[in-house]
Amino acid sequence: MTLLLLSATPGLAQTRFALSLDPVAFDNSTRDTVGGEGRVTATLNGNTLTLQGAFSGLTSPATAARLGLGLDFAVPGDFFADLSVARAQAGAISGTVTLTSAQLAGLRRRAVMLQIDSVRGTTGSLWGWFEPVTAPADRGR
Repeated sequence: MTLLLLSATPGLAQTRFALSLDPVAFDNSTRDTVGGEGRVTATLNGNTLTLQGAFSGLTSPATAARLGLGLDFAVPGDFFADLSVARAQAGAISGTVTLTSAQLAGLRRRAVMLQIDSVRGTTGSLWGWFEPVTAPADRGR
């Protein structure tokens, strides 16, 4: 009889992340240029992060989508990768990025953000920070 044992090697298993894109903080001077929403999921396989998602409700067409690394959750940081984004008020976001060890550490501590710029919201219309997706059994613990 042959016995076959399978095990997951730590660090090689795929990990899932997700974020919600929300409007950038605004005041009376920018309230008409900032709006919209979106959702992005990402799969980390080794040091490769593959993203896909969608957005809608921008007040003008998207011009760029970028990943940034901040000091912590909800703290904007320096951008390190450009993503593919529909040049429209609603559409898709996608990309594949090879992360450095610092970016991997930032992703694990929820410090990696995604920002969408638009024609009228050039310094960001939508922002979101990646968080790990937990399995349903893990949520009650």
